[in-house]
Amino acid sequence: MKMWLLQHKMLLYFFAIFGAILVITDMLSWIGFLFQDLYKIPVDDRKVSLLGDITGGVIGGGGTMLAVILSIHKTDEVQLEHQQEIRTQQKIDFSNEIIKLIAKYNTDICGYFLE
Repeated sequence: MKMWLLQHKMLLYFFAIFGAILVITDMLSWIGFLFQDLYKIPVDDRKVSLLGDITGGVIGGGGTMLAVILSIHKTDEVQLEHQQEIRTQQKIDFSNEIIKLIAKYNTDICGYFLE
């Protein structure tokens, strides 16, 4: 179960943000309903429009947060892959340098002993 959660972390973030958006939107609509006497807008259509604007703002903000989280996650993955490639290339370069030094050393020793 824990492995599944780790593999589907982005999906869980999406559902968490979506759930938070629904809860916040629902809370705003109930608050608007409970305090409808305090509204200064006399027409009901305007109240619905205002609630729609607030809901759109909340959904847009949640979508933006999701996009930022996905962007950060993908950037971290790319940086980790790049670091691993650099480490692998450094190991290969180090091994190649050792092989060159050993080959040079063996060549020099063979030159002394064959004479």
